[in-house]
Amino acid sequence: MEYSEDTEHIQCNYNNIQELLRVELKKSPERYSKPIYILPDIDDNVECQLEQELLNESKCNTENRIILIPYRLENSHWIGILIELQAAKQIIRAEYIDPVNRSSFVPDRLQKQLAKVYPSAVLQTKDLLKHNDRTHSAKLTIKNLLAAVENDQRPEMRQPYVNIPDGNETSTYSAESKSLHWQQSENTISKDGNDYRLAGLEQQLKNGLEKLNIPD
Repeated sequence: MEYSEDTEHIQCNYNNIQELLRVELKKSPERYSKPIYILPDIDDNVECQLEQELLNESKCNTENRIILIPYRLENSHWIGILIELQAAKQIIRAEYIDPVNRSSFVPDRLQKQLAKVYPSAVLQTKDLLKHNDRTHSAKLTIKNLLAAVENDQRPEMRQPYVNIPDGNETSTYSAESKSLHWQQSENTISKDGNDYRLAGLEQQLKNGLEKLNIPD
């Protein structure tokens, strides 16, 4: 899903990322095979707020679903959290996406709060769009969470991401297509080599038959 510039104009200061995400997701609801729930913006300075919001959400919803969580660390530094669940609180994946290059953020506090609600969950990092300036992190958090949901709904897009610096902002692309192209080229070379060796053997056989005066 492309991030709409119109969304940016709703609240330029990004005080309500939950609402901005909701606006974007409502534009194409047919894209998603699972319900998507967006938690209120979480403030790292509020003790156990993430744990409480996750607990409240788990009491209201029990089906297969995806949870998106905008999380503000400090000084305009935002990250995104995505949790995908099956029924009975079974975690499929739990990821946090930090859009700030060379960030010193350590997710220990998030992991502890997550484990209190989902004991088997292991929070893992996911790299998508990044920027050197943390003041861009709110905008990139919206983009990254939308991209993460889109990739989940389309299994063929679940590919490893490689960071490609482009000025201050880092773009991403999948290395899978490049790898596949290389494998196809290698197979083509191998096939051509086999054809070449086969032609050589046929010529040797023909020469041998001619020496024995046996028609081929």
